[in-house]
Amino acid sequence: MRTHRKATNKPYHIEARELGVQNLENIKKVTYPRRVSATDLRKIWDYQKAGLKIDQARELVDKWQTKSYHTTPHQPYSGRITTILEVARGKAKRYQEQLADILSLSDGDLSWSHTRIRWEFAGQSIVTVYHQNATWSNKRSYRYPTSTSSWCTSHLLKTTTPGTVEMYKLDTYNILSSITDKVITHDLRGNWRNRAIIDLFGVTPEKQKGLSHIQLDAYYRVAKLRTIAGVEIWRRTLAGETMDYCAVIKKDTYHAKTQREAVKGLAAKLAAPGSRRETIDYDYARSLGFCRAGIEQFCDDNNVDIDGKYSRSDIAKIVRERSDKNKQYENELRKVGITL
Repeated sequence: MRTHRKATNKPYHIEARELGVQNLENIKKVTYPRRVSATDLRKIWDYQKAGLKIDQARELVDKWQTKSYHTTPHQPYSGRITTILEVARGKAKRYQEQLADILSLSDGDLSWSHTRIRWEFAGQSIVTVYHQNATWSNKRSYRYPTSTSSWCTSHLLKTTTPGTVEMYKLDTYNILSSITDKVITHDLRGNWRNRAIIDLFGVTPEKQKGLSHIQLDAYYRVAKLRTIAGVEIWRRTLAGETMDYCAVIKKDTYHAKTQREAVKGLAAKLAAPGSRRETIDYDYARSLGFCRAGIEQFCDDNNVDIDGKYSRSDIAKIVRERSDKNKQYENELRKVGITL
């Protein structure tokens, strides 16, 4: 069964001309492109010169509009600008629906059952997606994959809404990609969010002389706020945003979300006695008064799993091989019986 284009109020050759004499691709969008050559298309732009009567020109266009059984029905609109507007309006509707779904995502921990989260930094939205790949054996009796790998992508979303022309070109089948300003690939080890912020916002390292024990990482900036009863209070920022506060007495430090927690944590750290336990893990480090920020940075600097358990001799070997990165942890290492 042959289907024909829906009739409009304008003659076919006039409507075809309005699609743009200078761009053959525009007219091909409302015709069946595999049947029409550029030479044939030019006939309807000047049908009299081609020796055609107006009815013959209309018949040609009607013939070109004939669809095959497998072709998706396409309703042309009169004029290229009208076509663009209609397509853009349709995409804008899908854009808003899918954008609402993305913005409704909540924050939380990522896993194979919770693969997408949205979180905020500096007033901008970041969507992190968990990916997993599995390799299966050729043996049908195997119920579990022989190996798996996982990774994450973090997408910094655009802050602007696309205009009509941009909306017309938008890929609404992969809306997350279309609204992403920058994307990075990373893992979930350690303080992965801060590493994602560094990459997404293009933060550059800057070592502040003599302040490495407060900075912990050169990507952070620190500034002294005040001194209370001999305790210095510093603020630590990343990409211009306050991340935490640090209480300091000489080379002893404690990082926390508030100034009060930092001062309280430093007092507890100084009061906690050292020990030489043979197994070192996160809980042991916390029992000695070490702050979470310092533990996370130590693990990142030494490629140590924060959830792992290590012998004291293993930690000693690791830090001595990277003594340049571990000078800022000298007081803490001494407390567990390790010297550089």
